[in-house]
Amino acid sequence: MTELLNLYLWTIPAGAIFGAALALLGCQIAARERVVQTFCVSQGAIVGVLIALGMGTLLDHSDPEFHAVPLLASVLTSTLVFAVSEFFAKQERTSKSTVFASIFTFLLACSYLISVVFPALERHMANVFFGDLATLTEFDSKITLVLGGVTLLGLIQFWKPVSNRSFEIAIYGEMATGGRKRQEFLYLGLTLILLCYAVQFLGFLFTMTLLFLPTTILTGVAQKGLRLHLALCIVVALISVVVGFLLSLSFTQLPTVPMVTVTVVISALTLVLLSHLWRRFRGETRL
Repeated sequence: MTELLNLYLWTIPAGAIFGAALALLGCQIAARERVVQTFCVSQGAIVGVLIALGMGTLLDHSDPEFHAVPLLASVLTSTLVFAVSEFFAKQERTSKSTVFASIFTFLLACSYLISVVFPALERHMANVFFGDLATLTEFDSKITLVLGGVTLLGLIQFWKPVSNRSFEIAIYGEMATGGRKRQEFLYLGLTLILLCYAVQFLGFLFTMTLLFLPTTILTGVAQKGLRLHLALCIVVALISVVVGFLLSLSFTQLPTVPMVTVTVVISALTLVLLSHLWRRFRGETRL
């Protein structure tokens, strides 16, 4: 076990920190009611990665170019998908969720079609969905740790203006002008890059799990305000990634990312239960 821990010395903290950053980002995405669109854009990132790998030479995994070209392709593809989804969503002929779900279905079909055209990508399709967290190289882990750390610190430092903007979008819609519009473009650009990186290196399941499960399950637990909700999401993400990873190392037959997903659900539900019991206890003592 000690040898395995030494092997994943960078991977475990990288996954935990990046997972916490995704959890904070997911709070903002959920508040802006862009969950289905995020699935759509992330699937577009997968299509971009598969196209880059299929059309080019499948390079060695340790070669940085193996990651750079697919990442660039995923960013371009996801940006195109975002623009197209936004265009059709603003037509007001049908609901936004229906538009996003339709595009997601089409992109999912494209992913499987590409994997059939290029048979060497079939295993990569499975890895993208279940995640490559346990197979990250030391270099990849360090990059993931740095990117996750910078994103996490940024979201923590600017949580109030970002959250205020999310509230405005939820209540008043997408209207923004001047400096606020530039800030919105910056937020969208960083979000797209983060999603593309997460999908390519950590997998679709890992990305969606940390984005939406903590904030969804913990909704209503933090009655004292948004700050506590964000803090609880960070705690759940950090604990779940570490515990889920360690469980998969202890029981080698268990896959890493599905174990992280299960641990997220158990951790978040435990907090919900403890919060409920605490409220009942306080109510009884007051009586």
